[in-house]
Amino acid sequence: MWLPGCSSRSPFSVYLRPTDPLDVGACVAEARSLGGGTLGWSDLQTLCATGLSKPLYHAILANSGERAFAVCRARAYDARGKKVFEGLLVLPGPFPAGLFAEAHTTIEFDWYLPTRPSSTIERYEASCSVNEHPPI
Repeated sequence: MWLPGCSSRSPFSVYLRPTDPLDVGACVAEARSLGGGTLGWSDLQTLCATGLSKPLYHAILANSGERAFAVCRARAYDARGKKVFEGLLVLPGPFPAGLFAEAHTTIEFDWYLPTRPSSTIERYEASCSVNEHPPI
């Protein structure tokens, strides 16, 4: 699904679904796999501990184009269809440019929303676009 602020010609397709929380150890491992390895162990533990109070999502990001940085937005809805979150998906580590995706690959990961919504999330809509001017 296309969301405002994202290119309609994006090489990225993304699927999000709610999933169960990670414990701190599993969260640190996930953060490292996403490129958060430049952060120290204690910084990652702190990052993950703060995420424990926020909803976790499972993401599948497919890149059908060239290697690029993906910037993703999402909307989350509760069981009544009320929008309870809308915004950028923020990942761990040094990602000012977005999540790096090699050409013609799929990345699967779990991570937390940046904020805690007012009610339980039932479903997501999401889209990703290429960051045309990454600050690197």
